[in-house]
Amino acid sequence: MRAVFWTRACLPFLQKLHAERAINLLDAHYLYPDGVAAVRIAKKLQIPVVLSARGSDVNVIAQIPSLRKKIVNACCTAGAVVA
Repeated sequence: MRAVFWTRACLPFLQKLHAERAINLLDAHYLYPDGVAAVRIAKKLQIPVVLSARGSDVNVIAQIPSLRKKIVNACCTAGAVVA
């Protein structure tokens, strides 16, 4: 699934939740598509995000050049990356 779909699906709910009770942090447990989407959402909500690298997101998915660029950008933007 593409990160843009995760972002579109989750953002409205998280914006509403954030308005009702502040979200302090997003924690995404897979670099793509989850982590890339989480970074985009966190930027819109102006909150920090932590990404977790689990395995195939680094070993397999990151070998695809177009996705690698998105993953690297997300990792560089995140407040922390756990591997």
